[in-house]
Amino acid sequence: MNIGKPKIIAGAIGLVMLLVGANYGQFKVVEYGLRVAATREVGHWAQQIMRTAPGSENLLSTNAFSPEQLARLQETTEFGDIVQYQLYDASGKLVVEHAPAATGAADEQALEVLRSGKTIAAVGSPDRFLIDAQADTATSGLTFIAKVVLPIHRVDGRIAGVVLAYVDQSEVRAAFRTATNTLSIILSSIFTAALGGLFIGFLVARKREGKSRQHVDFLATFDQLSHLYNRAGFKEKLEANIAKGKFDLAQMVVMFVDIDHFKHINDTYGHKAGDGFLNHVGQVITRCLQPPDFAGRFGGDEFVIVAQRSDLTEAGRLAEQLQSMISTPIIVDGETISTSISIGIHFENNQSLSFDQRMHKADLALYQAKADGRNTHRFFTDELELGIARRRKVEAAVLNGLNQGLFSLAYQPLLREDSLKCLGFEALLRLVDTDGESIPPEEFIPVAESVGAIGQIGLWVLNTAAEAACAWPDPLTVSVNLSVRQFADGQLAASVKQTLATTGLDPKRLELEITESLLMDASIDADAQLSALRDIGVSIAMDDFGTGYSSLGYLWKYGFDKLKIDRSFVIGIEERDVRAREILETIIVLGHRLNMVVIAEGVENEAQAHILSEMSCDQFQGFLYSRPMPAEDLPGFLLKNATINSEQGVTGESRYSGPGAGQV
Repeated sequence: MNIGKPKIIAGAIGLVMLLVGANYGQFKVVEYGLRVAATREVGHWAQQIMRTAPGSENLLSTNAFSPEQLARLQETTEFGDIVQYQLYDASGKLVVEHAPAATGAADEQALEVLRSGKTIAAVGSPDRFLIDAQADTATSGLTFIAKVVLPIHRVDGRIAGVVLAYVDQSEVRAAFRTATNTLSIILSSIFTAALGGLFIGFLVARKREGKSRQHVDFLATFDQLSHLYNRAGFKEKLEANIAKGKFDLAQMVVMFVDIDHFKHINDTYGHKAGDGFLNHVGQVITRCLQPPDFAGRFGGDEFVIVAQRSDLTEAGRLAEQLQSMISTPIIVDGETISTSISIGIHFENNQSLSFDQRMHKADLALYQAKADGRNTHRFFTDELELGIARRRKVEAAVLNGLNQGLFSLAYQPLLREDSLKCLGFEALLRLVDTDGESIPPEEFIPVAESVGAIGQIGLWVLNTAAEAACAWPDPLTVSVNLSVRQFADGQLAASVKQTLATTGLDPKRLELEITESLLMDASIDADAQLSALRDIGVSIAMDDFGTGYSSLGYLWKYGFDKLKIDRSFVIGIEERDVRAREILETIIVLGHRLNMVVIAEGVENEAQAHILSEMSCDQFQGFLYSRPMPAEDLPGFLLKNATINSEQGVTGESRYSGPGAGQV
């Protein structure tokens, strides 16, 4: 009967041993799982360091981390459970640490990882490891942590340094222990170990999933090309800095930065080189800033900087530094790339302004910088805002003018000197915006050129003027001004041929006027295109003669059919300036010697007409005879002109200055 007691005792001992073994096995599985999870956590974090600190491989060896980069490292810990960290270079020297080490000596395990290249991981209570109690992240509430030491590899596989990090594992361990306490008592060692291992895997996977989401959120905060904040991350950073009082709104500088001709870089060198240049710009901006400054890439080639500066001088100095460093040629993907940047700056001691309002004003300043030729920076002013508002209004009218019927042509007659018989008309472009405001050509023509609309507008003028001339009595001519853009695309001769073919206008009745500035453009093959136009049979005139620097040379080289003297010379002859009259007379004589018809523009009174007549100028054009008029008024003008010429003959002894002569 007593035999059963030893069996019971032996069974009890066996059960206890079984449970002890199960608990021990469970502990080892848990420990292993936590080490794996912590190692992956630190591995992901180390990869993020390399992404957010450009050139980290070299930085580890030079210990040249900027305050901005150190701040960025600190921010990365906020997305995970990193308690403390240390970075070592390839020689084992401590170069960056989250908090001062207690001993100041290099960690032996870090040196071991450098020698072996293998990762070391351990788990346990905080007391087991060397953690400074005065660190920014308090450790008093931690019950379980992991210490992970792993190598950072270069692109070529060599070890660039070592990361040593402490990871909070309290939450994972507590969750597992709560869930498995009952299982450990009830189940057998094998079942418990197996189920425990599966459950650990589930918890670890859930932990990793949570950390993956955190890393996704982190990556979503930064732009992966420039390594600056993206738009969402920029906004979050700005709101946090303002809330924490890191920015004095009275000293907030907002800069809009745009890379000049970035499309040219992509088109010429490829998008890979373009991406490399964006990375370069991001690095330059990072080096130029100092805490609490920060920057973001808002898409494409646009960057936004928020900086703390005391005055406009300091803000301008930062802009100049950025321009100088970015304009320095660099080698990207085997190509030497050089370009400039344009910067718009807002700096205003107005704390009531929202950041969106500051951004808008900086954007307006950037707009002005680009309009002024790029490769410069401009500060926002109230006057600038008014000017830009005006320009944008003109731009809208120019871009929508053809579709909305805002453009029209007015025609000013060209008259024969000896009889004032009408020989033809010059087609002059007019623009009236949707508000009914007339925009002068000297304002909208440069805008049309800058926005790339002048070519299409010029073609419309050519077609419309030629079609109108077809209704005029033969041989009245129509003169059309040409733009540089029409010459630049190399299709001018073909366009003229198409216009003549479509309208049926005789080529001899079409005159094309060009300016010296067009001929001075080295990118345009003027010789070939002028030759092609002559082959068509149209006349070519040099307009605004005397306003350039090399007009005489161009007259000799290109052999124009007509020469139009700029109105500034005509106005000058009334001032009894002997030299001005001599110059004007010389121009007329020169034109005749070169077999050109000479036309005087801007004739506004009889005195001017008389002097020009004495100088044997061939044709007149100006307000004295008629202002530019719409097409529907031409028949009446022609009838009146024909009547006058019939009455006075062709002797030219008297000139018409009666009713309607100076009227629109």
